[in-house]
Amino acid sequence: MMSRFRNVCLILITVLWLGGCAQIFATNEPQPILVTLPAQTPAPTSSTLTPATAEVSQSEEATIPIAPVQPSTPASGTQVVPPTPPPQGAGIGATQKLWEWSETARPSAAAASTARLGVIVADGRFAWVNADSGQVESSAFLWSGILQGESWGEIYVDGLGTLAAAAIREQSIDEQTGLADSRARLAIYDAQAKEVWGLPELGSQHFYSAVLTSVSVIVGKWPQGFDDNTLAAYELYTGQKQWEIGGKKSKDAKVGYQQILQDGNRIYVLLNGDDSGAVAAFDLRTGEELWRWSDPDMLRPDLMSLSTNNLYVVSVSGIVAVNPLNGHLNWKVKNELHIAPEAGIASRQDFVYLAPSPAAELGFRPGLISLKADGSGLGWHSLGGLLAEPVTADEQAVWTIVKDYDSGNVWLSGLDPITGLEQVRLPVGTDPQTLYQVVPYSRRVYVLGDSLVAFGY
Repeated sequence: MMSRFRNVCLILITVLWLGGCAQIFATNEPQPILVTLPAQTPAPTSSTLTPATAEVSQSEEATIPIAPVQPSTPASGTQVVPPTPPPQGAGIGATQKLWEWSETARPSAAAASTARLGVIVADGRFAWVNADSGQVESSAFLWSGILQGESWGEIYVDGLGTLAAAAIREQSIDEQTGLADSRARLAIYDAQAKEVWGLPELGSQHFYSAVLTSVSVIVGKWPQGFDDNTLAAYELYTGQKQWEIGGKKSKDAKVGYQQILQDGNRIYVLLNGDDSGAVAAFDLRTGEELWRWSDPDMLRPDLMSLSTNNLYVVSVSGIVAVNPLNGHLNWKVKNELHIAPEAGIASRQDFVYLAPSPAAELGFRPGLISLKADGSGLGWHSLGGLLAEPVTADEQAVWTIVKDYDSGNVWLSGLDPITGLEQVRLPVGTDPQTLYQVVPYSRRVYVLGDSLVAFGY
């Protein structure tokens, strides 16, 4: 009897000891969120869906159900598009068209401030546009010599609309070779559209990226492969170089600095390398590298978005959330969810918003989804049965352009950021092939397509 008792005690001690070891050697690496989309079924009868109610634990792999999506239909078929929500007396639902500019040239990029917009025009101009009337107040030519193609790029303005930083590109076709050609430059413009200072013009397929801070302009060169690729800070009003990293003799020789974000103290840069990609954080004042993150399962990330607690990194293979303070991985979504990087990504403190990529498995009109910022899973799935791109957000709403290729209609859609319920849908065009951009700012939403249209609420 005593022998049996001793054996039982030994077994209990062994179990407790193994349990303690398991805790000692447990890993803190977060488990990936598995997002599995269902097989194609008929589209929902409403363009908006209620949020998912099931919470997904971050500590265990789970399948997140996403509402069914509408498969592609033949061109001759007619898809019934749900009606636009009835106008409301206030808030997002009261959004209405304010003006459309009278310029014949197409706007290719814009940034908004309280009083004015800085606009890159496809015909090779920079323009200040009045935010209340849509009238061009002043403009300047972007290029010297004969124009070779359409101009586009990145543009940033200060809060008052008195200074603009433009990373401009001109894309064209070489008449002799028939191959794509380009040139690029970086220019700073004052309140009268006069160029304050600029950087030298870059040759074919070599571009500038930039971001505007309160005291400087941070400028990168990309893609990878160029010997003079650097990341540098320039004083805002004089163009004097404050610091520079990269270049031939650095550890990042030929690495491209593809996208730059800033939070007032740090800058976050999407690094473009030979066979992989990475994200790094640098001190805004000195250029000192603070941390670097990469993942062999996520080659060549496409874009980033910054919120309070997460730096989101997106590629066609999935999305990850990285801690902006230390570069540690907070969570990631496994590659069962294919994302459309061309649709962009938007984020707020509690959610990140993105568009699934159209595919035979997902349907060709997959709508829009949100993921919870804490990594607990799906927030909501909305606009199923429509193609949504691009997506952006402000404090009041998630804004996207939705397209119906059957009817040829294009709308601006405003959704509640918490529930995903559509609050308003306004017509903006009749050609779904047109590329659109959406720029929200202070209860205004500017839509760039073949024209520039302002909406307000």
